[in-house]
Amino acid sequence: MTTDSQMPSPAPVTTFLNDRGALLVDYAHGKGRIVLLSDPYLVANNGINRADNLQLAINVMMGTGGLAAFDEFHQGRAYTHNALIQYFEGTPVLAICGQLALIGLAIVWSRGTRFGRPLPLPQVDRQIESGVCGFNG
Repeated sequence: MTTDSQMPSPAPVTTFLNDRGALLVDYAHGKGRIVLLSDPYLVANNGINRADNLQLAINVMMGTGGLAAFDEFHQGRAYTHNALIQYFEGTPVLAICGQLALIGLAIVWSRGTRFGRPLPLPQVDRQIESGVCGFNG
């Protein structure tokens, strides 16, 4: 059983400050902790090798163990694209394919309907044609 002294404070804790404000803030939320880093340069590819940025990233990620989640929505990774459609995006190829599909549908639809008024079939007298008249004379 936990006492009040063992419970983490729900108030945000500012870990690093600079002249423009808080750089790293973390606070307890539910069963875990939320860590807010205001400067992505510290963990970006070009900034991870500077000073102790790598150690900071490791400590933030694995400080208490558990699950780590990344928010990729704000970096434009919220949804995935079809690679083929993404390759042709911004070119007229997709519009051309759409127009060809519409033309194909129009051809299929028009072949299934009648063009013009219905004409009666020619009536052929089969008895005269075959030479059978009903009497021989």
